[in-house]
Amino acid sequence: MDQPRNAALGEVTVATTTERDAAARRTVSPSAGWRAGLTWWREVIFVGLLYLVYEGSRLVPSPVSGNAAANARDIFHTETRLHLDAEHTLDHWLAGLPTAVQVGASYWYELLHYVVTPVVLIWLYRLGARAYRPARNALVATTLPALIVFWLFPVSPPRLLSGTGVVDIVVSHAQYGWWSAQGTAPGGLNSVVNVDAAMPSLHVGWALWCGIALYRNAHSRLLRAVGVVYPLGTAFVVLATGNHWLLDVLAGAALCLVADALVRRRATSMPNVAVLGRTRFALARALRVARLPVHVPPHATPVRTSPARTTSSHVTPPSTTSARSPRT
Repeated sequence: MDQPRNAALGEVTVATTTERDAAARRTVSPSAGWRAGLTWWREVIFVGLLYLVYEGSRLVPSPVSGNAAANARDIFHTETRLHLDAEHTLDHWLAGLPTAVQVGASYWYELLHYVVTPVVLIWLYRLGARAYRPARNALVATTLPALIVFWLFPVSPPRLLSGTGVVDIVVSHAQYGWWSAQGTAPGGLNSVVNVDAAMPSLHVGWALWCGIALYRNAHSRLLRAVGVVYPLGTAFVVLATGNHWLLDVLAGAALCLVADALVRRRATSMPNVAVLGRTRFALARALRVARLPVHVPPHATPVRTSPARTTSSHVTPPSTTSARSPRT
């Protein structure tokens, strides 16, 4: 008599646990803990606004734009005295290579800056908030100070400064790309784009940001190798095409490293959002399971249990009334 009853109870327990787990998974998505509060459309708007600020700042004329050539010449003389003027050597070496190599370098400069960075951002978002949020904040902390420097300290690139002997590689191969023969911007935009935004180099800053993100979060050796090669290749391209000074490159790299260090230091002093997200998911799942009713199959014999009984042992609660001795 007890064996069928115990078997029925076992079926009830298994069925109830399965139903509760399934309902909990339907109610609370694991992505709530995985992304820990990230919303894709908010991130798209945020990054889009950052890009608009980046591009819009190039359309705002600097109050000291007339000092761009003088600032560039000061940088040129400083590099010459310190024997750091590598732009001329790299530029002439690239100009002596086949046209296909020069066109490839031009596309590297014009295209990858705007393609690799958003691709890495999307990849980080898919990894989760623990990888994405600090990296996104580091990118913002790298970009905004650079925009202020562009506006207050304009610097002409080597290709636009007379007397340096630098060949404008990108412009000389404009027939192979979408940029114009008058500058690196698309045709018709050279008159409104700030071409004196050389210091610091955001090409190098963003490339180094991508390299750090790949090397820090990738498990594949290939991706980690890309994280090393991409910023080094970008630094070479911007110098060899005459678009940045060596001091621009060093300043862009330093800005990225400082921004990343500050963001990481702040992140370590705050609660781990990924752990908080997983905890929130676990709590929501537990609450959902606790609210689910228990469904007993028709063939099972229901068992009445006392709400106050918490253990399997039968303990008789103490009596709330005491026996009174009769009065004499």
